[in-house]
Amino acid sequence: MKLFIAEEEKTNIRSMYGIVNEQTEEFSVPQGAIDAVKAIESKFSFMNNGILNGRTFRGDEKVNMLKTYMSNTIGLDCWNNMSTKLKAQIYAFCFQADGDVPYKLKIIAGLANAIDSRVIRKDIVGKNLSDPAVQNAIQIIKNNCENINSYYDKYLSILDQQYKSMDYNDNYKYVWKYRPIAIDKIMSGQDIGKTLDEWTNYFAKVDSEPEQPKAETPNSSEPAKSETPKSDEPVKTVAPKPVEAPKTATPKSDEPVKTVAPKPVEAPKPAEPVKAVTSKPVEAPKTVTPKPDGAPKTATPVKRANILTINPNDF
Repeated sequence: MKLFIAEEEKTNIRSMYGIVNEQTEEFSVPQGAIDAVKAIESKFSFMNNGILNGRTFRGDEKVNMLKTYMSNTIGLDCWNNMSTKLKAQIYAFCFQADGDVPYKLKIIAGLANAIDSRVIRKDIVGKNLSDPAVQNAIQIIKNNCENINSYYDKYLSILDQQYKSMDYNDNYKYVWKYRPIAIDKIMSGQDIGKTLDEWTNYFAKVDSEPEQPKAETPNSSEPAKSETPKSDEPVKTVAPKPVEAPKTATPKSDEPVKTVAPKPVEAPKPAEPVKAVTSKPVEAPKTVTPKPDGAPKTATPVKRANILTINPNDF
């Protein structure tokens, strides 16, 4: 027979044995994550009117808040079982998007969705802790605390979706898209300064993307055309083709017309035989007329013919 103990009862039991205070003391955010957030926020904090802005923070402003957040949801045991990378990603996201009270529960929605693709995040975000969907999401995470780190890559994918879904002022394009990438590099041991330099280069590249559609006409940026320009190219490629087509079609259509024009002109020329037929009957009567007139004079023309015939033989 199995006994099911509600989370509140578990909290009471822990409190009786002083475990709550022990867990609170055990809660921590990796110092590397705090340093990373401080450095990132100083330069890549938010976009406003097309301008990148930085803000000055110590980097640890949300530590206590997140401690309470985790304690009231998935529990500190589950938090402490997370890798430094996963803790850093959650803390950085909390710093930007889910650090208010009451909790927006975006962290809970994202973690649960990374574990179970059937979880619908919008059914969790912004709801009360007592909401059935929220409690279900919390339970999904608790049931997978032991292997929670195996979902790290999937969580990064979900995190990207979350940042993208809450985009405004192009923050996703210029700031949030690269944020998890930078956190991962820093927590993997890469120097913060080098990471920020890479981010600066990335920002410069992304910043040039809006101009690429304009420069896309001269075909100066083919690599970047894999995204925005591709959708423009078909339009611009189709446009010139029809323009050239009519040009080719025009001369071709004119030439046949010119060829056809002379052909009908030559056609009436065969009508000349008709005129020849007309002249022939005219000559015919002339021939007929002298024949009846010369009938009585048959002897005379014959003699002349003989004379004419003799004369050539003499020559």
